[in-house]
Amino acid sequence: MDKNSRSIAKAITWRIIGTIVLASVTYLITGSLKHMTMITIIFEFIQLLNYYWHERVWMKIKWGKILHPLQQLPVSKEIAPQHMEVLRMKLEEWGYLDKNSDKKISLKKKAITRRRKASGRIILGKAS
Repeated sequence: MDKNSRSIAKAITWRIIGTIVLASVTYLITGSLKHMTMITIIFEFIQLLNYYWHERVWMKIKWGKILHPLQQLPVSKEIAPQHMEVLRMKLEEWGYLDKNSDKKISLKKKAITRRRKASGRIILGKAS
């Protein structure tokens, strides 16, 4: 689930694009900077609130989502990369992840492993 701040940032960037389009069309139709400004400000404020609300509602709708069991766990901070790798490997082992579908994970895993070996860190409870 996205944080509120992410939904707000997405709403703002989307409305910036919408504002440019709306202002252009409104000015072409009315020919008045005053009317263009008034219509654009009112409309964009309403659309910003609508988009934020729409995003938050859809985040709660489970239809069409494949929810991962870990998504339901309340985490207090970001998971460290080395811990994420251990989790990914275990989830793959238990059949929650498709081993063949995401080549980026495999490449990322190799890069992390190489970095850990180079730094002499411990990998999965064993010295490298």
